[in-house]
Amino acid sequence: MLNSTSSILVLAAACLVTARPAQADDVPAGHQHGMGNVQLFLSLQTVARDGPNDALERPEDLWGTGDLVFAGNMNRWRALGEYHFGPRESDMERFQVGFEPVPDTLLWFGRFHQPGSAWNNEFHHGQHLQTTITRPAIEEWEDEEGLVPQHLTGALFESRRPMGPVAGLQFALGIAYGSLIDADGLSPVDLLRPNPGSHRLSQSVRISYLPQYLGSSSAGLLFGHHRTPVADPAQSTLLDAQLVDQRVLGAYFTHDRDPWRAIGAVYYIDVDLQNAAAGRREHFASAYAQLERQLAHDLTLFARHENSANARASRYIGMHADDFVVHGTLAGLRWEYHRHQALTLQLSRLTTIQSTLSVTRLQWSAVIP
Repeated sequence: MLNSTSSILVLAAACLVTARPAQADDVPAGHQHGMGNVQLFLSLQTVARDGPNDALERPEDLWGTGDLVFAGNMNRWRALGEYHFGPRESDMERFQVGFEPVPDTLLWFGRFHQPGSAWNNEFHHGQHLQTTITRPAIEEWEDEEGLVPQHLTGALFESRRPMGPVAGLQFALGIAYGSLIDADGLSPVDLLRPNPGSHRLSQSVRISYLPQYLGSSSAGLLFGHHRTPVADPAQSTLLDAQLVDQRVLGAYFTHDRDPWRAIGAVYYIDVDLQNAAAGRREHFASAYAQLERQLAHDLTLFARHENSANARASRYIGMHADDFVVHGTLAGLRWEYHRHQALTLQLSRLTTIQSTLSVTRLQWSAVIP
């Protein structure tokens, strides 16, 4: 059923994308990145570690990644897609077909980024959009040992309404199939390959206050409920669970006022590891804050600190994401230059579940056109 639905969505969006290029104001804030007809995001990076060689190791550390974002609209219909490719995987990360019954209100169907994430609603897989090279550990994608399902497949409702003369309120609700846990960790519904069919429904909500209705600053609350089956027998044995019932409560802010930008979020996550006999309840928290300062000559200085509580005591984290950053600090400098290209140097000192290490990253990123 999921595969047939995916084929219909792909065909519908292909027709919509060829209708006419979409404009940035066709969709609510949070989906305005890459809203031309087609944009290609590219990145290359090199990494040096002072610590275990395999800690936080990723294929893109030695190679590059690409991200193709396409969008279109026809009357009140919208389409948005994102295809990510790299040395380890290629995947249709997002594929949404939407209808706009009234201005700034959209009902989407397809695979989308869950709205209960502060970071992933601001940035997608294209590295050029974010100032830092890496994202906070609690915001990692599923295939990067992420702890929270980030890709959902189903229905997403988004609406943005004015409050007073300049402010606004934004609401997003996703009810969709989430992830399951297999040998590789969290695995969302795959639009291009067969699915085992045991995905359960997830609910995800974001409520945001916008000081400026059309501005980039916001603050709000985040909620999520994810029921994740453990499909791999080895993972089930390690977790002593057949189902992971996860509830997420969070708050975030984004403050953008030239030449400064600040981003931050805090999450409290309750995990119920359920099996046939009994269950195990645990919880942990994670927070981060990032500050950026634009300088002359298209330079941006940035720093971020992240921290967590009860992470080492969590069986879910220990068995599922042993490279989870318990706490860490990073700083760096980004230089944007000719034709939407950037060079970024990032220095990090990180403590994971297993070790402490220093990491230096140098990245080239670009967006075409």
